[in-house]
Amino acid sequence: MADLEHVWSYIYYTHTLVERFLESNVTEPYPFLDLPKAKYFFCLCALYPLAYLWRLLPMSAPTLKHIVNLVVGLWFAIFVGGKGIVINLGSALAVYMTMLILPSHIGRWVGLLIAFGLSSFGHVYRFYYSYMAFTLDFTLVQMLMTLKLVMYCFDIHDGARPVHQIEKNRHAKTYLLRETPGLLPYLGYMFFFPSLLVGPMHPFREYRDFITGEMFGNLGGVP
Repeated sequence: MADLEHVWSYIYYTHTLVERFLESNVTEPYPFLDLPKAKYFFCLCALYPLAYLWRLLPMSAPTLKHIVNLVVGLWFAIFVGGKGIVINLGSALAVYMTMLILPSHIGRWVGLLIAFGLSSFGHVYRFYYSYMAFTLDFTLVQMLMTLKLVMYCFDIHDGARPVHQIEKNRHAKTYLLRETPGLLPYLGYMFFFPSLLVGPMHPFREYRDFITGEMFGNLGGVP
């Protein structure tokens, strides 16, 4: 518990440092760039060097990659959405447990309702309290995460269907999941930082093959 509190304290401290830097070096000299816009621009620029450093991680350490994806993704999600991370993380955990407990033919629809329900709630809230304003909140991450959640639910369902039902469905055959992934790979997928804020979206199996290097065949690593 103490270690977790230390992590959250470090995240809050680094967020404060970045915000102060942006306020003094961006928003004050350039008033047309308010803090939310400056924060979003900073995140987009930070993705490039971080992605380059990520590719230096050893291909033989998928667990390390999942941890890095989750920690860095959480940093970005909290930086742009603040306390809304509770909804981002909560929706991901709720859908994971739904597909773990319920039969897939039922769980896929429950997961879809959870994902779209929370995303819709966020947009209705924004409509009433910050209509036409450029603000950063949890919906930035939640919109893209909704697509991942729905894809995950239906890929799990496809994995439980008989082969003859999916043999003509190229997407289902390519991306189906026969087994529920572990919680760490799942959260690493949901908070995969290079695609967390702007996409693109990709199925879990594609993410897994990218992490393990299977996607690159005999190249021996990330090109």
